[in-house]
Amino acid sequence: MALRLHSRLVALNVVALGVMTLLLAYFLGSNIKTTFESEIESQLYSSATLAKAYVRVHPRSAETQELAAEVGKLLGVRVTIIAPEGRVLGDSEVTSSGLSGMENHADRPEFIQARQTGRGTSIRESATLGIPYIYVATTLDDGTVLRVAMPLSSLETLLSGLRGQLALAMAIGVGLSLLFGYMVYGVVSRPLRRMADASHQLAYGDLNSVIPVMGDRDLATVGSSLNAMARSLRRKM
Repeated sequence: MALRLHSRLVALNVVALGVMTLLLAYFLGSNIKTTFESEIESQLYSSATLAKAYVRVHPRSAETQELAAEVGKLLGVRVTIIAPEGRVLGDSEVTSSGLSGMENHADRPEFIQARQTGRGTSIRESATLGIPYIYVATTLDDGTVLRVAMPLSSLETLLSGLRGQLALAMAIGVGLSLLFGYMVYGVVSRPLRRMADASHQLAYGDLNSVIPVMGDRDLATVGSSLNAMARSLRRKM
């Protein structure tokens, strides 16, 4: 029975560690993701404002693609210039020949918000590149929309590393729990089981049975007391 109790205690401890690690990973990861995305969004709004000012002092030529590439290179972000009806006029990460194959952006959330309120933002996977991006769009003076974007691959890498570290911490915690459980078994559970067996023999009249005095000091005291009681009964009988 002592061994079964000991096993249940160790199992409960391991489950508690697992639940605590999962909750920590969820809440910590969620907070880091929210904070990181807010910082990127703030930086992109600043980049969009700078890009808008740059376009004002550098009137667009017929080659909007070159302007998008130039602004994207200066700011270190992806820049897309979109016509009021949603047609892509230029993109810093798409070649001129590839512009014709890009989808109409009239249904993009950030584009719709920018057309309605002057600026918009969204986080989603890029239909062109297939990786998650955070987008910030602003309306230019002529009604076109300038959009800047940054990939969230660095955030995914950070969260992946955090999950790996938490998994390692959980593995170490489980290992320590098992080691501690084995130590408790050797010091408490095993002596307690032997004492229980000897006490069972005493209960059935075997007064010559000797309870082993071992393990924790309190357990040893109990064993010595039961042995003294058995000797006293033998003398009286």
